[in-house]
Amino acid sequence: MATGMFLKSPPDATDLSAPDRGGLSDFRRLHGESELTELTPIPCDVFVRYGQGFQKRYVGDVEPARVASVDRGPSAPGSVVGLDDGRQLTAAAVVVATGLNGLAYMPKELLRLAPEGAGAGALVPHTSHHSDLSR
Repeated sequence: MATGMFLKSPPDATDLSAPDRGGLSDFRRLHGESELTELTPIPCDVFVRYGQGFQKRYVGDVEPARVASVDRGPSAPGSVVGLDDGRQLTAAAVVVATGLNGLAYMPKELLRLAPEGAGAGALVPHTSHHSDLSR
């Protein structure tokens, strides 16, 4: 999302599921930041910092990879996850969190102006390709 934008959700609808206290309010309190009220807009960068802190505390290292396939395991319960680089991993559970990147809509009339496709450096980019809209 572009710099300076806010979440649509109120603070009590933004907590990530943690085994103990670990919500956005706790994160802000831990970092000496003021508590958010129901009427306080949440800047996206605040939520990103909270998510990154959550990942460090509860998840550990994350390896960015593109998933090419998810299939049932051959003998044990769970799944076999195929990555686009050919590696395969087994997982007891798979969570699909697609984000919004693949949902950017570009009308065909505009795509004709950019035969190379939409992108940050293209003649016709989509707003999702930019994080700074100050220009």
